[in-house]
Amino acid sequence: AMLCRPPVLCAAPAVMALALCGGLRGFLLPLKCAALGLELSGTVSAFSFSCDLLFVPLSGLLLDHAGRKAAGVASLSGSGAALLLLSSVHSITWLWAAAALLGVGIGLSGGAIFALGSDLAPEDETSRSKFLGW
Repeated sequence: AMLCRPPVLCAAPAVMALALCGGLRGFLLPLKCAALGLELSGTVSAFSFSCDLLFVPLSGLLLDHAGRKAAGVASLSGSGAALLLLSSVHSITWLWAAAALLGVGIGLSGGAIFALGSDLAPEDETSRSKFLGW
């Protein structure tokens, strides 16, 4: 049982952190490439997005077998580790590793964000569609 009332107050910080990690990727990877003097920002970003895409199905499996909390923790842990790694990268090898880890972390968040949204949405159809942004 949730201890927060309304439950949205408990879930909102986690969902915002997950969404922020996804949004930061498009900014930080090209910025780090430029800081390293590399002209590979499109390739590195595409690689990270590819890792994201590959791990979305695993996100669904994780949600089914371990639950929303486990998926959220795994995603935030992976994304957080990737952002820490990205901040200390000084070579192209570690840049690729950070991009891959960031993609994996964001890929694991895909199902969790949508599951939490549908769990927290109001019961009646009109309110539900407004809550989910439809």
